[in-house]
Amino acid sequence: MVTAASGPRVILVTGAARGIGLAVVEGLAAQGHRVLLGAGDAERERVAAAALAGDVHPIVIDVTDPSTIDAASVQVEAAYERLDSLVNKCGQQRRLGAAAQPDVARRNPRRLRH
Repeated sequence: MVTAASGPRVILVTGAARGIGLAVVEGLAAQGHRVLLGAGDAERERVAAAALAGDVHPIVIDVTDPSTIDAASVQVEAAYERLDSLVNKCGQQRRLGAAAQPDVARRNPRRLRH
């Protein structure tokens, strides 16, 4: 819990516009932290942040795009002068063709025997 003496921690949560990331943002905000709701879609972030109670602010950051990481860093420094914590809850799922899938049986045949 945040106390008046310590002030709110500035916490960036990536992948936070929905699902588990959004739940993490909600929980941190409920504890009194200043939470930066980060994702790659500015409109989705804005809508998600507006729907939550607490000190929640949208920030565009796509961890696969270095330019958005740099821009977010500059924005956080300018607005808050620090970042106390990072919750990196982002992931990227890609469907790969059969040729790109590892051949588990060939690489580790014992794994299939257990």
